[in-house]
Amino acid sequence: MTSSPCKYKDKMSEGDDIAFIFPRPSGNHSFSNLKNLKCRAKNKRVGNFGILSRRKATTMSQILLYSDFRPGLSRLMDDELLRLLAGTSCRVGYIPSESDLKRRYFDKICERYEDIGITDVIYFDLGQEFSKENIPDLMSCDVIHLSGGDPEKFLNLVRQRSFTEHLKTFLKKGGFLAGISAGAMILTPSLGLLDVDSKKNPTAKPRPALSMVNFEFYPHFKEDDVTKRALASYARARQTRVYACDDDGGLVVHQGQVTTIGRVTCFEPF
Repeated sequence: MTSSPCKYKDKMSEGDDIAFIFPRPSGNHSFSNLKNLKCRAKNKRVGNFGILSRRKATTMSQILLYSDFRPGLSRLMDDELLRLLAGTSCRVGYIPSESDLKRRYFDKICERYEDIGITDVIYFDLGQEFSKENIPDLMSCDVIHLSGGDPEKFLNLVRQRSFTEHLKTFLKKGGFLAGISAGAMILTPSLGLLDVDSKKNPTAKPRPALSMVNFEFYPHFKEDDVTKRALASYARARQTRVYACDDDGGLVVHQGQVTTIGRVTCFEPF
């Protein structure tokens, strides 16, 4: 099966929060029985399936959320990125979560992209090497890559440089955002899920993030029972959908649809 999003239109009104789960077809496929596939589970293991939600996932589009970007782990996400980039120059602007003065991590990212055939990658720093003069070069890219690292530090850098509007403008002009782990989490409404792995109460205090999507993202999910209960409780308490992704998994938000790639579990707010 391919990893491309499936499209299906019915007579529901926009805003209905109903999801259909079905295999993504290869070649011709009949959708005549699709309405019988309504998802009723409170939290649903999605696996290599696509989710189409009638509630639009975001006012933006073209966002890819990776759990991990190490070689060999995210092949399905890579395939989807390359599919979406077909016909573009495949130019990537890399933004680290903190300054990488010796380009230690940037060099690895360049090698990683080269492995999938992308060789034009530029470095853009929101930290010590930040320069407004470099913004037009970044905005000319096809993809902005938001790296992994510390989500709180990364979010603080974005806000310190008043960079949220630049990211929104980039999306509106047709660019793609690829958030990796921390870089994915800052695009959601909250960083509250950071407390799931700590002794803090993850529902005690909101930790607002950029809200470029209207669900929350939990990377590096290992499916242990303790974490499952915590994520289910969080989703109900915050009344938000949570996508928990194994390191081979991720999400693609494109034209108002959320497509899951790899091993993903969805925790519903009810």
